[in-house]
Amino acid sequence: MSFGVLLRANVGSALAVVLCVSCLACQSWDRLEPSSDDTEDGAAAGELTSSVAMQRMGEIQAAPTPEESLSLIAAFIEEYPRAQLIIQLQVAAAEAHSQLGDAASAASSYEKAIMLSGGDVLELPHESDLAYRLGWALYQAGQAELGTDWLIRTTFINDSPQLEQSLQYMHEALGGEAGDFGEWLAEERASRAVEAPGFTLPGYLADTVQLSEILDRATLVSFWSPT
Repeated sequence: MSFGVLLRANVGSALAVVLCVSCLACQSWDRLEPSSDDTEDGAAAGELTSSVAMQRMGEIQAAPTPEESLSLIAAFIEEYPRAQLIIQLQVAAAEAHSQLGDAASAASSYEKAIMLSGGDVLELPHESDLAYRLGWALYQAGQAELGTDWLIRTTFINDSPQLEQSLQYMHEALGGEAGDFGEWLAEERASRAVEAPGFTLPGYLADTVQLSEILDRATLVSFWSPT
C-alpha cells in the first residue's frame, strides 16, 4: 500500500480522534480548578475555568482553516497559559499543523497530548490512535526510525490491519525486504516488551498462583483494591 493511500485512509478517522480524545480532555479540565466565583462568561479573576475551556475549544474546532485554528490556539494559551494542560487543545494543534504540512510541529503537539494523557510502562497512552499519529508525524518529519519505534510499541495496544500495513510500509522504506517483515516485527516487539516480575499469590481455585505457571496463555494482571 502506498504512503498516499495510507494517509487517505487516516483522514476519515480524524474527527473520531478529536471526539475520543475529548473524553481525556475532560480529565485535564478537572485540574484547572474552576473558581467558586465562576460566571456565565467564563473566567473570574483571570482564572481558566472548565466553561471557558469548553467555549474556546468549540471555537477552535469550528475554525474554517488550520491557520485560524492555530491563531485561536495561540491566543488561548497567551491569555490562559494553563490551557496547555488541555489534551484536546494539543490534538487540535497537531491536526492543524498536519494539514499545513508541518509534520515536526504536529509531532511535538502529539507528544504533549500523550504526556498529558498519562502513559503506561511503554509510554503509550490509553488512546492508541495518539501514538499511531505521532509515529506517522515523526516519519513525515524525517525521523523514520523514531516514528517506526512508536508504531512498533503501539502494536502492544492496537492490533489493527491499518497499523500492520503502516509498519510494512515503514519496514520496506527503511530498506527491509517484504518477506522478512514478520520476523523483523517479532524481533522488534520482543526487544521492547516489558517482562513482569515473577510472583506467587493466594489463589481462588487453588492454594497459590504463580505467574510462571500461566504465562503460556494470555494473562491479565489487575491491581485492585476494595478501599
